[in-house]
Amino acid sequence: MARPKQLTSAMAAKILGFTPNYIRRLCLAGKIIAFKLGHDWLMAESAIKHISPKKMSESTNDALKLIARTMDILRDWENLNTQAIGDCLSLLQEAVDKLAM
Repeated sequence: MARPKQLTSAMAAKILGFTPNYIRRLCLAGKIIAFKLGHDWLMAESAIKHISPKKMSESTNDALKLIARTMDILRDWENLNTQAIGDCLSLLQEAVDKLAM
């Protein structure tokens, strides 16, 4: 019989879309069957199957896309001018507004 794949709290967090700290709290609360090894928690991959992955809201997803576009503009330093900076500020404000929804 094959051994189940072991996950750290960081690995589980990446799979589920949560922070490692939140996964550690779930382990401590007994919501995920895991054992502590040093400063980290280890669990079988099957131990997280009952946890629903975090889903981003549409406004959060849109905000992240706006932030990514802003970062692309800022990466192109050679063409950075007053207009580009204004565009970046507008995109960031739109992202903030979407996150505030």
